[in-house]
Amino acid sequence: MRSRAQVLVRLFTVLDFLLLLVIVAAVWRPVLGQSLRELFILLLLAPVWILLLQLGGVYRSHRLEGLSGFVRQLILTQLLAILIFGALLLSIGLGHRLRQLGFICLIGTVTIFLERALLYSVLRYFRKRGFDLRNVCVIGDWENAQQITTRFADNAEWGLRVTSIGTGAEDGRRFTTFPGREHLADSLPELLQTHVVDEVMIAVAPEKLSSERATLASCREHGIIARVLLNAPSEPAAAQIEGFLGKMSITMDASRNRGAVAVAKRVIDLLLGGILLVLCFPVMAATAILVKLSSPGPIFFRQMRTGLHGRSFRMYKFRTMVDGAESMVHSLAHLSVTNGPVFKHPNDCRITPVGRILRRFSLDELPQLLNVLKGEMSLVGPRPLPLHEAAAISGPKRRRFAMRPGITCLWQVNGRSEIEYSQWMSYDLQYVDNWSLWLDAKLLAQTIPAVLSGRGAY
Repeated sequence: MRSRAQVLVRLFTVLDFLLLLVIVAAVWRPVLGQSLRELFILLLLAPVWILLLQLGGVYRSHRLEGLSGFVRQLILTQLLAILIFGALLLSIGLGHRLRQLGFICLIGTVTIFLERALLYSVLRYFRKRGFDLRNVCVIGDWENAQQITTRFADNAEWGLRVTSIGTGAEDGRRFTTFPGREHLADSLPELLQTHVVDEVMIAVAPEKLSSERATLASCREHGIIARVLLNAPSEPAAAQIEGFLGKMSITMDASRNRGAVAVAKRVIDLLLGGILLVLCFPVMAATAILVKLSSPGPIFFRQMRTGLHGRSFRMYKFRTMVDGAESMVHSLAHLSVTNGPVFKHPNDCRITPVGRILRRFSLDELPQLLNVLKGEMSLVGPRPLPLHEAAAISGPKRRRFAMRPGITCLWQVNGRSEIEYSQWMSYDLQYVDNWSLWLDAKLLAQTIPAVLSGRGAY
């Protein structure tokens, strides 16, 4: 079963590579004597595109996620490919080829989607009718087996079914059918030798996992997939099995701020942040002049803020308040409308007339693109807080610091300063727990109307 899936993945990787070559040839229309720059791009396009698809998870199994998970990864990977190759074309003077690049991406995305949609439809049709099924043995108690069985039955298109269950301690474990409870074997090796089992799911409490070494060894000896489902009271984070110091470890990463997708997020920050900085430079220059002429004081406001995992960094903004406004905040703290340690007030007396306009359209935030390029911030993420406000946050809310702070976020597009502190923190935790490149793309798109509306901009 596993080898068939691997062969299928390799087959579609080769097929997609050939499709991309055909699409590139049809759209780009290479000719003899083409410049070395264009030849360089042509040689890179298909292999790098396939590499990005692999890094983006397009070629891994989507048995449990279905087509929606595949589509999300495909679109995000294609957007990343456009950003990378678009920046490359502009940097080597081939900006006139951006149109062809867009067509290649569009046609490639549609072609790969239709190809996979057909495959998934066929697979799900046959799985619901009993074909391509994986027999699963659950090791745990009857309650866990019942929950897993019900979930598999409700999602027949996954093609998973519980055929046996092992109950009791490992040294005296008894394997029976589920739900008939017919006796099958008195040990896992005996069960694997006499019955068809494709996967073993170990659903035990974390403290009992160390006693399942023989179970894992048996699965390895028989070439059977073993999955460990930690039966914890709650699921505080996403768990990953990985190598560490030469041994296997179960890593709990609350932010999922690692791996290829996290690298893609950083690449997008660098590319898009750099492009925005260049495009916004005239606006930033005009803003700097307005700030300088409007009131005494520096053009930029620099303040230490709290970033990833509590790291402090110097954040840049255009000055929107009178010089020395920071020293006045303690005397105004009782006027805050957030009901929390973060100070916000719609009629803050420290804000200059020009500053109100800059805040109204978030122009004061543009210098933070420098923080993004430096790696201290991201385009999307929880807003960075001053050190004293961040220090006042305790308990589970500290999880908001598990990701780089951003220029825009859920708080930014849902009302900004009109939102109370508790809801603000809830939005930040919601982002940290559910972030993806797709969510980042949606928030970036929603930021434009949010800024134009001016809601909560004070």
